[in-house]
Amino acid sequence: MFAGAIGGAVAALTNALPIINMINCFCCLGIMSGGAVGLLFYDRNQPEREYISPALAVTIGLTGGIIGAFFSVILEGMVYMVLGDWQLEFMRMAMNNMQEIPPMLEELLAEAEKEALNGFNFIASLFRDLIIIPLFSLAGALIVRVFLNRKR
Repeated sequence: MFAGAIGGAVAALTNALPIINMINCFCCLGIMSGGAVGLLFYDRNQPEREYISPALAVTIGLTGGIIGAFFSVILEGMVYMVLGDWQLEFMRMAMNNMQEIPPMLEELLAEAEKEALNGFNFIASLFRDLIIIPLFSLAGALIVRVFLNRKR
């Protein structure tokens, strides 16, 4: 359980913190690292390093993903309170530097800036994180399992 919590913290940090979360553009690599770190932590704390079963990797990956999802929503809320909607601001700055802005992109930005969509939406973030983080954390744990078992 503790290994899953460590992995969940890594996944949450790489998902919620600005700039660091850009690593997730590469197939959710930061979130996958949460599952990987959790399984590595578990393996390193075993007195005898034995074969890691798929069930154990799934348990650690999903546990870390679920813990990470809740931790990520809390962190995202704190970041929103401090920085506001930094992603929308980043998009606005990028568009200001463009020579010619496609009409569809202007419409998307206008839609995102509407008052009804502004603000931190706890339920939507939690729902999204409860799907994405456990899945990719699980994938990271299963991938690391393969490499750890090759050594044995």
